[in-house]
Amino acid sequence: MAVITPDPNTYDAHLESELGAHEKHGREVVMTKRYTIFAQDYYPILTPVVAKNPDCISMVGGPRGDKDLMVKQARELGYTGILASGAHGDPQPTIEVAGCEYTEGFLTNDADYSSDLYPEEVRALYAEFQQRYPGRPLPVTTYLSYGGVNLFVQAIQKAGSIDPDEVMKVFDDPDFEFIWFGLPMKLGGYETFGVRRCIQDEVAFSEVINCEKVMKSHKATKIP
Repeated sequence: MAVITPDPNTYDAHLESELGAHEKHGREVVMTKRYTIFAQDYYPILTPVVAKNPDCISMVGGPRGDKDLMVKQARELGYTGILASGAHGDPQPTIEVAGCEYTEGFLTNDADYSSDLYPEEVRALYAEFQQRYPGRPLPVTTYLSYGGVNLFVQAIQKAGSIDPDEVMKVFDDPDFEFIWFGLPMKLGGYETFGVRRCIQDEVAFSEVINCEKVMKSHKATKIP
């Protein structure tokens, strides 16, 4: 692995988290590079990284436009390994900057809510969103916020009241059952895919194949 992240210290946490994950999973980090955001020329940063020929170059944090240019410039330098970017969003602008050939195999954490990996209710929400806002991406924050509001509605219905104390009694009940995008769940325990994980976030994994974003997997984060 090689890891590239911006140099402002606000990105130190991103870098620390990334390096910790690689260490946990036994991946060797052969080089770490920092760069100045909003530059146009990343060849000086990428040249020594490409020379190391790591299996993967992971671009952590920073403006997505910077990383779009890095995808293009790394390929121009002859790098043929895996390029990955977290917190990237829809890869279509990357394809427009770097071209289909250079973007092939590019990995992002952008979800595709029309994928069969999601329940029918999620795909229906995505279809409704596209009908109302044609062409706009549906970010994970919108998807989860919608689910969170729906959960509060179910809690209010269970409480039979909008009084906050009465609603909190429902949330305090580990046996409170609710529907999360068509899936029956309880608040208590990871075994039931509890609400803490649902409304926290999810890890999505997509790959650019033949100039199209292809959803590969998704998993909700597991938190205490």
